[in-house]
Amino acid sequence: MLITKFEAKSKRVKGLSFHKYRPWILASLHNGSINLFDYRASVLIEKFEDHDGPVRGVNFHETQPLFVSGGDDHKVKVWNYKTKKCLFTLSGHLDYIRTVEFHKELPWICSSSDDQTVRIWNWQNRSVIAILTGHSHYVMAATFHPEDTLLASASLDQTIRIWDFSRLKEKSMQKTGSRPNEIFGGTEVEVKHIIEGHDKGVNWVAFHPTTKIVASGADDKTIKLWRLSGNKHWEMDTLKGHANNVSCVLFHPRMEILISNSEDKTLRFWDLNRRVQISQTRKDTDRFWILAAHPSLNYFAAGYDNGMIVFKIERENYASVRSGSHIFYVKNKNLQYHDLSTKEKQIMAAVNTNGKQVLLNQPKSIYYNYFNQSSHDIILNFEIESGCFIIYEFHKDLKNVKCISEKRGDFTSAAVFISKDKICVLDQNKELAVCNFDGSNLKKLQVNKKGPGKVDMIYPGPLGKVLIYSDDSLQLYDISARKVMHEIACNDVKQVNWNVQFTLQIIMTNKNLEIINQQKENSKIKTGCFDENQAFIYSTSTHIKYMFCEGKTSGTFKSLDEPVYVSFFMKNQAYAFNRQGELNQIEVNNTDYLFKLALQQKNLNEVKEILSQGNLCGHSIVSYLKEQGHSEIALFFESDIKQRFNLALASGNIQVAFEAAKELKEKDNFQKLAQTSLLLGNIDAAEKCYQITRSFDKLNFFYASTGSLQKLKRMQAVAQSVNDHTLRFNTSIFTGDVAERVKVLAETGQIPLAYLMAKTHGLKEFEQTLEESIRSMDGVDPEAIIRQAETYSRRGKALLPLRPLYVSNENYQQREWPMISMRAEEAKRAAQMFQKKKDPELNDGDDTFFDSKEYHTSNKQVANILSNTQQENSSQQPAAGAAILADNDAWGGDDIDIDDDILNQPENGGNDDQIVQSNESNQDSDIFVPPSQGSDILQIALKKNQHIASLHIATGDFVKALEILKKQLGIANFEPLKQLFVDIYTLAKIKIQTLPHTSPLDYQLRGNGHVPFVPVSYQNIVQKYTNGIELTTKGDFNSALDQFRSCLQASVMVVLKSQKEQKDLYELIRKISEYITAMRIELERKKIVGSGQQTEEAKTRVAELSCYMTLCGMEIAHKFLAYKNAMNTTYKLENHITAAHFARQVLDLEPTGIFASKPDTVPTFKKYYQTFQAKGQNKYKLNFDSQLNVSLKEINGYLCTASLLPLEDTKQQSIVRCPLDGSIYNKSQAKQVCQTCLLCKLGEETLGLNNLLEGHSE
Repeated sequence: MLITKFEAKSKRVKGLSFHKYRPWILASLHNGSINLFDYRASVLIEKFEDHDGPVRGVNFHETQPLFVSGGDDHKVKVWNYKTKKCLFTLSGHLDYIRTVEFHKELPWICSSSDDQTVRIWNWQNRSVIAILTGHSHYVMAATFHPEDTLLASASLDQTIRIWDFSRLKEKSMQKTGSRPNEIFGGTEVEVKHIIEGHDKGVNWVAFHPTTKIVASGADDKTIKLWRLSGNKHWEMDTLKGHANNVSCVLFHPRMEILISNSEDKTLRFWDLNRRVQISQTRKDTDRFWILAAHPSLNYFAAGYDNGMIVFKIERENYASVRSGSHIFYVKNKNLQYHDLSTKEKQIMAAVNTNGKQVLLNQPKSIYYNYFNQSSHDIILNFEIESGCFIIYEFHKDLKNVKCISEKRGDFTSAAVFISKDKICVLDQNKELAVCNFDGSNLKKLQVNKKGPGKVDMIYPGPLGKVLIYSDDSLQLYDISARKVMHEIACNDVKQVNWNVQFTLQIIMTNKNLEIINQQKENSKIKTGCFDENQAFIYSTSTHIKYMFCEGKTSGTFKSLDEPVYVSFFMKNQAYAFNRQGELNQIEVNNTDYLFKLALQQKNLNEVKEILSQGNLCGHSIVSYLKEQGHSEIALFFESDIKQRFNLALASGNIQVAFEAAKELKEKDNFQKLAQTSLLLGNIDAAEKCYQITRSFDKLNFFYASTGSLQKLKRMQAVAQSVNDHTLRFNTSIFTGDVAERVKVLAETGQIPLAYLMAKTHGLKEFEQTLEESIRSMDGVDPEAIIRQAETYSRRGKALLPLRPLYVSNENYQQREWPMISMRAEEAKRAAQMFQKKKDPELNDGDDTFFDSKEYHTSNKQVANILSNTQQENSSQQPAAGAAILADNDAWGGDDIDIDDDILNQPENGGNDDQIVQSNESNQDSDIFVPPSQGSDILQIALKKNQHIASLHIATGDFVKALEILKKQLGIANFEPLKQLFVDIYTLAKIKIQTLPHTSPLDYQLRGNGHVPFVPVSYQNIVQKYTNGIELTTKGDFNSALDQFRSCLQASVMVVLKSQKEQKDLYELIRKISEYITAMRIELERKKIVGSGQQTEEAKTRVAELSCYMTLCGMEIAHKFLAYKNAMNTTYKLENHITAAHFARQVLDLEPTGIFASKPDTVPTFKKYYQTFQAKGQNKYKLNFDSQLNVSLKEINGYLCTASLLPLEDTKQQSIVRCPLDGSIYNKSQAKQVCQTCLLCKLGEETLGLNNLLEGHSE
């Protein structure tokens, strides 16, 4: 009956209170402490210590972040648990305070005391508004009625008094904030009932939540129930059973149950309808003192001598089972069914547990006999007392419900169906037996288990089989064969679910689902069921989710405000029980579920239809498609160019990959594309990529491998144009052009080798010239060289061209090519189905080029030389393939096509009519009038964006850029920007070769909007920031600091195209500033540690720096590392309270999922937290407030960025800021250079950074 959820050991617990909304409970202790626990996480959150002596009463406010406490120091204290401080103290009682309680609606507190009075306080104006006198002994308890204007008090004078404070309520509402003069002995509160009947002092009194009933517990070992009616009252009954003083009594908030505890070391449960005890729990050595109930949930708590316990009464899970359209379940001690098709509900039979005491008659499990098609057979398993089961048999037609038979079995743990008329039973001795429904024909089963333990539980299985859970393993046992068929290791099994065909099985533990697929959950799993698609639908504490049994696919249907227990799922409807046992129909959004199901079944038509409705989030769907290996489909929904390129490569879509590579304009992408194209056998695409990237060596070998001799000859001209002698020589080997090889050797000064080659191949036209050259060489013996050449030339053999590996005009292709498979059929189907327009074809006119620094000849020049070479070799008629490079510039080039229409447009503000008129007037004139020069679009765009410094740098106007940066940001130190100035200026121009022997022309590159091209982009900044994050994770703080500063300095040069980019940049600058401060803090700390100083000042400074780093606005992973570092540092300093605070901060990161890959982290830090709390003291005083980890989201504004010490005064007149990153300094740092960016002068009045292009704001 009692299910323990949390237990804590401590000194004697005298007061308890649940928080209404958070999983918190307050416990006031006899040693003077108040402990705040998280009973779900099983951790101590905080300790509150301000009372002198035992604290006997404590209570949470329902809506405010407050709680009240009362103790033996005669004081009532009101606390704020957010600030962790006592707000104020209410003094007036003259003796021990026993209980305190907030009123639910009014700003009142009632307190009972050993001074024989009850006091009512107004906590808003901090005054007492009524003193209730009349008791002649200690007042042990006082409580407000949950709805009426009544207050009950219990005293050791053997009486209970019921007070009516309706007049006080009216008066206090009329005089809010005033203190009545006639407090003592006034008539605002009157005694309505004086209840007598106990033989000894009364310890507790409690109101029933809905009826006019009062319960009291006394030292006469009895509990009495009293009925109130008007001004009359009478005793309803006396509950006997306790063997010592009754300490506390409590009504269940929603059930007819009374809970009591006593100094006889028992906790007892009473049925109010029958007024009998139904259960009890005993502590061997501890007396019970206090009880508390959660306002809305099924949680209760009891305090005893050595701690406290949080528990539930029975299970909230309403067990159910489905057959067809019927759901069978137990509610209100009746077996019922719900017809899903007709929405009809009907009671089938009353559940009678044969006199066994049970609160709800709620079974632990309910099973249906799927092996019997002629009737409805249902088993209910109960775990009450010694355990029992009931078997009901009903007619198949449920229109007229009639129970055919009802069979019972006692002293059992579970029973399951194994055939039409047989069951398997697990008895209390953990032994298995098979019998008929009525228990006849009983046969014991001897299960040969591997482990020594007994059977823990049994679950249903297919026909003739049963699932046995034992020794942390689940075994499928064949009863007829008497052997284990299958076994799976698992622990803490909670439920087992089968599909209707008994082919799929789900094993549910507290937080895991196990099958072919395994799914881990952060919160507890409640119930689940299979649907018609063999997907498993289940509920956790916070969500309704689904999981496919294959493919490791899962998802979420709906988030929940409170847990439900899923019984059936169909289409987009989940049928689930709530905690009150009501079967609700919950509509969910199943679009995501249907999409993943269609994808798993490879139903692309269904996938297309779902996606066309536009109800799915693009990024999440693309990520899912990539995870599941459907890159060919994900490609058509990805908008990011980089991701499209990667997806296209993964799916083998060379066409889309090429278009993406053109937009990205990165050499590495074309290299990857060429490699993939070769593996797929697409030699045209590979050739195109090598041409664009000017990979001449690869092209050389590529043409030789494919037997493209004409293109090899053209490569010779290319090699000559770029002055690459190695390339010329290798190409001449592939083409067999000996004369070319001789020329290359001669031109490079290798005269003897050139002579040897000419001699060997009989090139007479070269021999004489080369021989003369040899004879004219100084320092050599010409005759010896000529003789050696003569000797070796007789031995040499001509080097012939290689046989090509692949010939395009032959009628065969090697079977090994393509070398990889890219699921071509799926990709083709996806392309046909999803693409909205035809992808552009690979053509030779693409303007994507890469200039290699080692070559000084432009791509256009290469093309021209090739064209001229081909014309010379073909008698001024180009060969069939020779004009490709010449005409279409397939090698890639730096040419820029200038639109004549643009050049001829009038300037802004010009009159088009005047131009037309002028042209018309000159049509008949014999005098040629040249057109006037058009306006320079570059200058027009620059005039609109005079405020952007980087545009002026790109055009070479450094002075103007310096002036702008000074006005906008007050930059005083330009040294860090020197290289950026040079890079922007040089990369914004290209040189165009015009004629031989003439200087090349400088051409200003243009970006979007015809503004000068600036090579610094927002994406560059983000990438640098990401690199800094990675360096920080690795612990390379010096490099990380340099990277973050470089990132921050480059941000002043970025040209922004939209307000969104501008907003994102400002946010990124803020993050970078935080990281720079964090790196400086850590480096300063390491510097002190490395110096070996052991003074108290050095130790505390190291600890303070560790604490300051936790305040920096960093990523969660870095926050964790900072907390851990600060915890270790303060622990070594013996500042245990501060170390416990940081351990608590680590535990608060658990909801973020950061510890999912390291499940041992949370238990470890819980242990640290409890250890530090137990020690509970700080040895050194640190200049750090732990509350800052809650109130501050970033460190900027708390520390002086120069001294790394807290600011003494944060008022505007006492601080100065950096105009760029906003970092804050003491006023004394004015006119100094910012330590964060190393650029700006502090305290300068500036315009602020503005790099947004005019005409591009959103």
